[in-house]
Amino acid sequence: MIDEEPRTELSPAKREQILEGARAVFEALGYERASVDAIAARAGVSKATVYNHFRSKEALFLATLGAETRELREKFLSLLETPSGDLRHDLQTIGEHLVRLVTDAATVRRFRLVAAEAERFPELGRAYHTCTIQTGQERLAHFLRRAAEQGLIQVDDPSEAARDFRALCLTDLPQRGLLGVEIGDEEELRSRVRRAVRLFLRAHRPSARSTWETAYRATTYVAWQGDEAIEIRIGARTPALDSLLRSRGADGWAYLTAYNPRSIPLSPEANEAAQERLELELRARGVEFFRGASRPDDGSAPEASVLAFLPCEEAEELGRAFGQNAIVVGRVGEPAELLWLED
Repeated sequence: MIDEEPRTELSPAKREQILEGARAVFEALGYERASVDAIAARAGVSKATVYNHFRSKEALFLATLGAETRELREKFLSLLETPSGDLRHDLQTIGEHLVRLVTDAATVRRFRLVAAEAERFPELGRAYHTCTIQTGQERLAHFLRRAAEQGLIQVDDPSEAARDFRALCLTDLPQRGLLGVEIGDEEELRSRVRRAVRLFLRAHRPSARSTWETAYRATTYVAWQGDEAIEIRIGARTPALDSLLRSRGADGWAYLTAYNPRSIPLSPEANEAAQERLELELRARGVEFFRGASRPDDGSAPEASVLAFLPCEEAEELGRAFGQNAIVVGRVGEPAELLWLED
């Protein structure tokens, strides 16, 4: 068997020379009327040299479409592979680069050119969509899937979420670019993306239940009656608490805190002030309560709390007023329950 002669290494400079010639010819004549002979002549190379670098006129056409915006596209795609851990910041940066890429003058020119040829050569439109929009969408979907796996967002379909984010960032910008309408300055575009990020995160914010239920259930809720500790676990009965309720003629209880509303950590001073307001509110309502503190199984910091003797409906109202994700409630003879307060 005779080995094939190795192919001569292709010159990057020669490739760029061909692309420059092809770009000029395609813009002047359009895809259909442009010929490889004309491109070779404009680039100052032989027809054989053109085919050494590009297998067909279609491949050459698609290469010219991406050449001018290569740096922007590569930056955009690299951002999707290097998350910083701050999802809001990452989405803002990704959105801004997406807007710059789509509104770049070279992108707009290329899109007009493809659109003009797409009816006669639909394969060009499909190929352009695949190597630009679809590739970006797939990478963005992968980025969002990874964020969802880390619990940063909640998405059912990352591909749909990627399309949603792209649409929120771009809105009417592609159409404005094609029509030559003013798209706004840099600050206006950044503001547009900030709004898109805010709406996207609001729509895909993880539910408090999916984020915190395991932790809430892995906690002992302690209250003090003098020197005696009353320990409550979700899903379990608390006989000592039943006795207290019966002795007071009460039917229900709730374990409440004002610490860290929506599980967003506050300073010790802010938490203490909020807890004091909760206790003042209970006293104003004439509700008896015992002070206590939650005790997470993982050893994380406890939160000052109160065991209050009041109906579930009133406890739910207070929990919402103090921004809590959930409260622990119960009735005489029944196990403690976790009551979620999400809308």
